[in-house]
Amino acid sequence: MLATSSGDLEAVHQLADDAQEKGATNVSFLANFISGKPNECLDLLIKCNRLPEAAFFARTYVPSKVSEIVALWQNSIRDDNQKIADSIADPVKYDNLFEDYQPSLKAEAWVKENRSQMIPAVRYTSLPKDQTIFQEMEKNDDDEEFSSPPEIITEEDVKQAQPKNESEELDLEKEMEALGVDGDGEDINSEDLDDLDLSE
Repeated sequence: MLATSSGDLEAVHQLADDAQEKGATNVSFLANFISGKPNECLDLLIKCNRLPEAAFFARTYVPSKVSEIVALWQNSIRDDNQKIADSIADPVKYDNLFEDYQPSLKAEAWVKENRSQMIPAVRYTSLPKDQTIFQEMEKNDDDEEFSSPPEIITEEDVKQAQPKNESEELDLEKEMEALGVDGDGEDINSEDLDDLDLSE
């Protein structure tokens, strides 16, 4: 608390090392995380054999190491359950399942190049609010256009995208017929427009 409250980055780094030596892994992880050392966080998760957490952490903060962590995770459970091990997808081998993986690698490289130094807390009020890494990349790089990863499609989205059932289609056809629109999509004639009540 003293190290973070005083804004002493070196003290936070020392705290991470001391906590790890004493087995206080949660404190060490947090100290590394808030001081911008994701690789140290990842190494700590691996040493603690928290491989699923390591894989998800790498996916978000160190995507270039996802493939390596996935292999460790698969090997750790292969003897107990081969089927589950094989079901864990590696973004490098199954890029069709991870549409945003390549953009995330570009983002990681950009952060390493442009965020080598921690941003002082006094600059917080001058920084853009709610700006993603991808937006910052696009703003600061005129030579290349970056786009945010595509929105994740949920199971609910898939259900809503299903075609209408036959009864709904019949109801729609009846409504179109009542409005004077035929199955070929012809427009309502001008006489029918006079009868429409658009007050609602």
